[in-house]
Amino acid sequence: MTLRGAVGLVVLAALPAAALAASPFQGPLVDAGSSFAPYGDYKLERFVQERVLSERAKGEYYDEAVNAFRTHYDDNGSWQGEYWGKTVLGAVATATLRRDRGLGEWIVRKAVAFVDEFQRPDGYICSYSDENAIGPNPDGSERFCWNLWSRKYTLWAILEASRLAETDPELARRVPGAAEKLLGSARRLMDHWIGQMEKGKVKIEQTGYFAGIPSMSVLKPLMSLYRRTGDRKYLDYARSIVAVWERNDGSMSALVAKALSGRPVSEWYPNPGWWAKAYEMMSCYEGLLDYADATGERRLVEAVRSFADLAEKYEGNPFGSVGYFDHFSAARECPNATTEVCDVIHWMRLNHALFLATGDARCIDRIENAYLNGFLPAIFNDGTWACHATRSHGTRQFAAPHQVGMKFHQCCVDNAPRVPLDLYESAAATATNGTVLALLYFRGDYALGGGARYRVLANDLLAGRLRVAVESREPCRVRFRAPPWAEDFSVDGRAATNGWVEAEAGAGATSFTATYRPCVALHEWRTREGADPRAALFEQVKETPEMAGLARREGGVYLTYGPFLLAKSTRFDASREECLNPPRRVRVGEKVSLRPLLGRCPFRSCGTWTATFGEGKDAFSVRVTDLQAHDANDPASAFSIWF
Repeated sequence: MTLRGAVGLVVLAALPAAALAASPFQGPLVDAGSSFAPYGDYKLERFVQERVLSERAKGEYYDEAVNAFRTHYDDNGSWQGEYWGKTVLGAVATATLRRDRGLGEWIVRKAVAFVDEFQRPDGYICSYSDENAIGPNPDGSERFCWNLWSRKYTLWAILEASRLAETDPELARRVPGAAEKLLGSARRLMDHWIGQMEKGKVKIEQTGYFAGIPSMSVLKPLMSLYRRTGDRKYLDYARSIVAVWERNDGSMSALVAKALSGRPVSEWYPNPGWWAKAYEMMSCYEGLLDYADATGERRLVEAVRSFADLAEKYEGNPFGSVGYFDHFSAARECPNATTEVCDVIHWMRLNHALFLATGDARCIDRIENAYLNGFLPAIFNDGTWACHATRSHGTRQFAAPHQVGMKFHQCCVDNAPRVPLDLYESAAATATNGTVLALLYFRGDYALGGGARYRVLANDLLAGRLRVAVESREPCRVRFRAPPWAEDFSVDGRAATNGWVEAEAGAGATSFTATYRPCVALHEWRTREGADPRAALFEQVKETPEMAGLARREGGVYLTYGPFLLAKSTRFDASREECLNPPRRVRVGEKVSLRPLLGRCPFRSCGTWTATFGEGKDAFSVRVTDLQAHDANDPASAFSIWF
């Protein structure tokens, strides 16, 4: 997936004249010289081709998303209305990363046609026919509906389509007036929202269920609208949302106060398995970082940092993600492990934004871990579809079911095309003092601020050697992130200190060589005695009936090699018995070795090994590979990360 092209399509925010606080870091820009080839790019290439670039994607997939607004299917309380926005956001990300002007023009024309057809004179656009179907119910209780959530995605997509038209002169020539028209549409949509809430005296925390958290995730595109226009009324409305989160009254929507309390997220709610919705909550915290960047309120950044630390500590799972199937319900206590793909995606997005706000390298560690072990296993090898949840073991990953009457759409599948651009933007950064930060080591050519470039010339993370180059107009300092999965990480003989290697680059191009030893490590998955295995959520027997009875009742041990989570799989010569009923339980601290198996891997993976545990008569061996290679939707197969 070497994303190189001749078209210089660059999407940049057009900041208003109003003084805004700036992040101390700037991520890489996409320019005509950029290229990017993350690990697993062959799967991403197929997936993006199918979901964004194919004639089916631009035809029946897109048309079905639009049809939700024609039929008002969501009058029954559903969420078909989110899919138009998600479809456009994925297409914008793809057009940006590939510098694909043809795709960009298609997006802009479709967005203009969309607002022409569906925006009412008062600004309202939604898949609900009744604009007041937002809640609360007449008795004051929350109303289960996704009206404002869907409007959030529509607003966001219209804004992104407007930016495409605004920042590329050729697109502006081909579709004259589109940027202004779409920005005006976004303003009228948000103005209607604000006016509706004020006129009806509706509290946003009572709308859309889940303590209003899905509705309040509008903060992210709302801040984008403020930055585009400089209109203070949007910042004022954003402040009213943040004020709800800052209340210290014990309410379920007090996200800032609760994050700063230090309590596990699962303790914030009386029934976390229902209320503590992970995907929506992380969307709110991502928007909060945008708000903090605009206002300079560092306390809010610390709240997000505290939340991320709490989520990792109490909700972290072996895939590098957080939560148990889209809920913060003490995932770390559960003897099984499963993570919704939307959660993986938004955990990566949140940590990207948190890194830009803080410079904390742990955020990049989390992104890398989640991408390799939570996201890639969820993408089908043929690129046609993806999973709803990544599972730790069983017959197959849980394929995404078709939701709310849709044939071609599902929340995780529709969110996934944005990941390549999110990952690209996390690969490097420049600080305000000109320091270049080398963060991820996926092959690529990244344009940085001040005319600098960061190049990674290899992509084998297990090779123990990486070739990197930094090009700069002036001499500059370079900081290389030392990954926690690599022992003895050094750059040209300089050892890491506190997770970084400091070096100097001269004017022009400077080459560097990083050397290290990928760790082979066993990790214990300790669970609380008597913890609920949540078998129904894990097994999903309606869609995967052969999973019945495969939920675990106790903790286990899993194995990593470098950044990769390893698994046994019947696709890689392990028997079903070896996968699901190993001869004995592995103990943390015992000897483990990996011997490469050449020519034994019929599928693309980072490698295949014979793993040997223990010594002497107690030793046993089994074939393993990285988890992402077990992406078969085959009920006869079996796999497991547990040893």
